[in-house]
Amino acid sequence: MVKDAKFVTVWSGDVTITTDCKVDTETNEVFDIECVDVDVDILLNEYIVLDGKERLVFDRDGEYYIL
Repeated sequence: MVKDAKFVTVWSGDVTITTDCKVDTETNEVFDIECVDVDVDILLNEYIVLDGKERLVFDRDGEYYIL
């Protein structure tokens, strides 16, 4: 089942960016991540918010998956 979620990135300088994404709950793939054009420096953390819960993500060959 594909669900709407939020993709959250946390950057140095206390910058947090939240965008829309979709998650396939059968494969755990995160896709259709909305892109924004911002000037940020060092990525500290990234996760999704799905059904009100934070879930860590990992990048495997340019594709994101939830843990």
